[in-house]
This record gives sequence, C-alpha cells and structure tokens, in this order.
Amino acid sequence: MRIRFTAQDVAQLRAGEVDARLLATLAALSSQYSFSVTAFGHASPGVAVLYRGVTISGASKNLTAALTLVKAQVPPYLPAQAGLVPPAGLSIEFAAPSPLGLLTAVLDRATR
Repeated sequence: MRIRFTAQDVAQLRAGEVDARLLATLAALSSQYSFSVTAFGHASPGVAVLYRGVTISGASKNLTAALTLVKAQVPPYLPAQAGLVPPAGLSIEFAAPSPLGLLTAVLDRATR
C-alpha cells in the first residue's frame, strides 16, 4: 500500500510542520490502504502551528474502512474529528495542542 503526496505536502513533511499524531495515523492507514493526501490543514490558518488536519482521497470502500480504523484509536491518536467528505474523501483533524515527545527517539544507555 502507499500514500501519494503533492510537492507542497512533501515540503511540509520535510520541514517538520506536520503533527506527529497525523504522521502516525497516515502510516497506520498506508499499511492497509492506498490513498492520496489532498491537503494538510489546521484549525488556525495564519498561526504558526503544526498541521493537525488532513484530507485524503481514495476508493470509497477503502475510505469507509479507514474511517472505522481512525475512530477506533485511543488517545492521543484518537482525532477530535474524522468523517467522510464528498466526493470521495476522508477528513481527519486532531485537537490542539500537539503533545510533545510522541516521535522522540529513545536512547538506551548501558549502566555500569
């Protein structure tokens, strides 16, 4: 399975501008479905915050199944809003603020 991104979406990902919860959700969805990211977004346009929302498009049956998967998540990966949008899209949005440390590398240090 795979995800297709626009050039703008790729730039936002590379710049670290996408919420970690959204990244984890997209990774989980892409393990089962193919889709295209239509746009990243957030509830506060014009404010310098991470993108907490996404709209994806794909096959209707896949989007319905993906919505079920998204709504079955537990906090902090349960979105504030998720639903199907016409004509064939799925909108997912997480609440602010974005929790810190969800994708932080964990380093093991040998104890002596």
